[in-house]
Amino acid sequence: MMPRGEVAMIVALTGLNQKLIPQGTYAALVLMSLLTTVIPPLAFRNWLPRK
Repeated sequence: MMPRGEVAMIVALTGLNQKLIPQGTYAALVLMSLLTTVIPPLAFRNWLPRK
């Protein structure tokens, strides 16, 4: 899922630079992208059974 997060950040930065989204929205998009990239591997490591 790492490439998807990177693309989301690039699109958000482009929107910010083009004045299509405000700074607060950009910050929220970057935060959500980071959280959805970092949290799932940690959660799956603890929830999936080990062999």
